[in-house]
Amino acid sequence: MTIIFAIAFSLTTGVPHTVVPSTFVAGRVFATPLVSNSLRRMVLWLDTDGAGFIRSKAVSELRLQTTTIKGKAAAYLPRFDTLEFPSISADRGALPVLDEADVGNKPMYSEIDGQLGASWFVDRIWTIDYVNHQVWLDHAAPSYHSADAVPLIYDSTHRYPRVQLSIDGATYLGALDTAATIALSEKGASFVGDGLPQVRATSFVRRSTVAGWHAAHPEWAYLAEAGIGPGVSLIRVPEVRANRVVFHNVWFTARANDDVFAGKSVDVELGPTAYGRCSVLLDYVHDVSAFQC
Repeated sequence: MTIIFAIAFSLTTGVPHTVVPSTFVAGRVFATPLVSNSLRRMVLWLDTDGAGFIRSKAVSELRLQTTTIKGKAAAYLPRFDTLEFPSISADRGALPVLDEADVGNKPMYSEIDGQLGASWFVDRIWTIDYVNHQVWLDHAAPSYHSADAVPLIYDSTHRYPRVQLSIDGATYLGALDTAATIALSEKGASFVGDGLPQVRATSFVRRSTVAGWHAAHPEWAYLAEAGIGPGVSLIRVPEVRANRVVFHNVWFTARANDDVFAGKSVDVELGPTAYGRCSVLLDYVHDVSAFQC
């Protein structure tokens, strides 16, 4: 993955907002704030379905202040030139430290310093504009068309947003996962044929669901072995409905052993292959999302 740094200035939303320096790569979104008194930008993966972390390598390189949260190593983000950069709202502002041994050679961690998750997103109103490649924190609720609105459902901690989905006549509970990522093989990337890098955004679904869809609809584009690792399959679903919003031609990935669903009660992880051509409102204050696609 090659990160191209750019600070995007948002179009007016009609409400006061803070622009988050960011970059978009193959549907994946990264905040890229400039560290004060340096030429170094942090690359922080935005994950609405994750808890957030800082890699131990970044802790060492940036000499970040460390602490302990619930008996585990944690660290604080440095001061940024973007003084209004939204802070971490939980755990005294610290993020867990991810050891490099846990990163290994996984390509989705290449070139990132950490991840901003629930402790950054909660209790705020966000716009992620995948069309114009902009991210901002809204200081009031922007207006939107009722047809674009999708109510948010949460886990028991009110940290992780979910939406009700309708696919092929069945109802699914789907996590909103802005960081859903897959590393496709060359064959898989060629099969999709969109010219994007092999490491890219996706949406996840359980293997049994993919098997059922493929059996019922052999005409849907499908590839049984599409990933760098074994057991990764791809299927393109013509329509995914969320309230009155319809996402078209959504690529879903199933992983070996359904590991992305471990400990979760959802059926789907709805990622940017659904809404990557939309401007997305995530309003954690009023429990609503909106998709202008």
